[in-house]
Amino acid sequence: MLDAHLSEYRAQALAHSAPARGTDAWVKWVNSAADRLREIAILEAAGDPTASRFAVLLADDSASVRTWAAHHVLELFHNRSPELEQLALKAIEAAALGDTANALGERMWLEEWRSTHPVG
Repeated sequence: MLDAHLSEYRAQALAHSAPARGTDAWVKWVNSAADRLREIAILEAAGDPTASRFAVLLADDSASVRTWAAHHVLELFHNRSPELEQLALKAIEAAALGDTANALGERMWLEEWRSTHPVG
């Protein structure tokens, strides 16, 4: 069971993945959800830089939750293990499959990541 912070993170990631409504209010709403996701991840990283608690989100049933968490693990949790880094990258690789705009964005992100993080 997730604690309150991680439960809120999950709820915000699900809210952000809601179908596009195209209105200004919808854009403001999903941008607010994205901002809150980052805020929660920053708080979690400050309290646990290894991501030992946060990592549970990488196994969530929702691809949206897994993808958001993966990006935040790689961006904010600097003391993560190599295994956790690989798990996060696998979540993003899964999100990069397909021909949607989001998948294209994830492929571009992976290309950039790999150019700045060569495998040694």
